[in-house]
Amino acid sequence: MLPKACLLFALLAAVAEVPLIAGSRTFEEAYEGCFEPWYGDGVLKFRKRKIDRFMSPKKCYYFCESFKVYSYFGLKNGLDCYCGHRMHSYARASSDKCQLPCSGYPKELCGGEASMDVYQLDRIRSYLYDSNEKSSLEFATTTPKPTLRPPNPNQLENSRHVGCFKQNFWEYALSTNFGFYYNLTPLVCYNLCYKRRFGFFGVSSGNKCFCDVRLYRTQMSRSCNVPCYGNANIHCGGYNEVDVYAIEKI
Repeated sequence: MLPKACLLFALLAAVAEVPLIAGSRTFEEAYEGCFEPWYGDGVLKFRKRKIDRFMSPKKCYYFCESFKVYSYFGLKNGLDCYCGHRMHSYARASSDKCQLPCSGYPKELCGGEASMDVYQLDRIRSYLYDSNEKSSLEFATTTPKPTLRPPNPNQLENSRHVGCFKQNFWEYALSTNFGFYYNLTPLVCYNLCYKRRFGFFGVSSGNKCFCDVRLYRTQMSRSCNVPCYGNANIHCGGYNEVDVYAIEKI
């Protein structure tokens, strides 16, 4: 079995070999859309920024993935790369507002003058760190069939499962993202949030932990069936959903 680092280079090398037509996007299956800010704070919340005169979606992905905490990356102005945990102040824009060629690779698109092309990092990570380490190049566009069992309540002392909720950049149940963990289970996330005296914690995408002092009531879902990276026999939310737990003793 190849090391995960080798799989990363194999993925990006394979993508690089795909012929590009003018105005194409390398990570098409991870593409969320073209967005513009409502006001000056920008589209991505809690962001890092990189300006590169040889920018491309692949280079922006490398930059944001290196921090191991971000959920989204975005490009605008042809050379600006942004990383963020979630969307902030935004409105969906028409695709013709994200038609600037990338400064380093003009056959690809890198947003617009004020609008941003946004991609979801987890769609790419789900291939790279799949527990079965698939050999073919593919993105996770569907969730696995619900063959997993819920977490064992005996492993989660002083907490109770509240439910499965929608969690994405336009609606969220828990607001504080504590990052991306290769060993994530509900118990790992519980320990992170309990030590910081949060009242709720949640797991999402198999690898992300969220904490909050309150639960924002978003739409409930039945799609929390993605395996946990730390234990593939139990589930850790969905790709756009979060399994939420209440911590009953602080």
